[in-house]
Amino acid sequence: MEFWGFLIYTVISVSILFILLCVSPHGTGPFAWLSRQIFITLPAITEKISIKLFGPMGSSKISYYFLYIFNKPNPSFQIVYLLLSLGGFTIYFFKGFAFVPNRYVPSIHIYTGTAFYMLCVTIFYLACTVSPGKIRPQNEEKYKKIFPYDEALYREVKCSTCDLVKPARSKHCSVCNICVAKFDHHCIWINQCVGYGNYKWFLAFILSHSLLCMYGAQIGLLIFVHIIEKERIMTTRFFDYLGNEVEWSWMTVIQYLLQRYPSWFFVVTLCFIMGLTLTGFFFYHLYLVYENTTSNERAKRLDLAESPKYKHLAEKPNIYNKGFFKNIEEVICAKTFK
Repeated sequence: MEFWGFLIYTVISVSILFILLCVSPHGTGPFAWLSRQIFITLPAITEKISIKLFGPMGSSKISYYFLYIFNKPNPSFQIVYLLLSLGGFTIYFFKGFAFVPNRYVPSIHIYTGTAFYMLCVTIFYLACTVSPGKIRPQNEEKYKKIFPYDEALYREVKCSTCDLVKPARSKHCSVCNICVAKFDHHCIWINQCVGYGNYKWFLAFILSHSLLCMYGAQIGLLIFVHIIEKERIMTTRFFDYLGNEVEWSWMTVIQYLLQRYPSWFFVVTLCFIMGLTLTGFFFYHLYLVYENTTSNERAKRLDLAESPKYKHLAEKPNIYNKGFFKNIEEVICAKTFK
């Protein structure tokens, strides 16, 4: 029963991370409903309580400083990523690789694991620095030639903030305060928008980190198998704090490893959870590539579908879908204009 409790806890943790990182609150289904409760309903309730406690002015100031990292370009989450990834790799290197080589994990994995981590950091840097496709007056006409207006989601309208006619599939980002070509979403982890120019690096960022996490989880599991054999845990007698002998179970072994190697156990578990979450997120975006649509366009179609007046626009075919391989080519070969 304890093992099933641990398994349920893991599944719930993965589901929560998936909702927080991958699910749009504007979608349909149970996950989208939960996402709306987290990102829309809960903040609205919190704001009402804050206004009653601190007044409109005090509540406004608290909201501004609390939401600054989400509403203004800043490196907060980039720093968090670097601290988490570097900290996790350091623990993995000194705590996990200390048991390598063994009969399950040859020494080559020390070098391949390190190289893989460095590759992931490099891809993260590119995702953070490559332009998403910022639209300016000098390149406005060039971006207009890439995609035609579909007269459903996109018509020829002017952006009042940037004072330019927005190309099809573009959107003004309120966080970055720019119009972005083929806008998908603003990503706090890379501190910029995901759009036409850097979407391939965003996909590479998700894929590389999902593979790194799953690779780390697999190697970590094999190292734990080695530790179990080396320390003869299967034949060890366990006692509780009262001195009573505890019946052997896999959960007992897990508790022992958690107490003996807490930081290492945490990193391996986190690799497993994040590996599943990022894999799900990657396949979600791969599905978007398959249909040649974006997170923003998907949300817009759902909004139109819920409106009786504009439902017919949501039912119009996606004119940007050229077939899976052509869609992939469009992502890979995308170039931005200065």
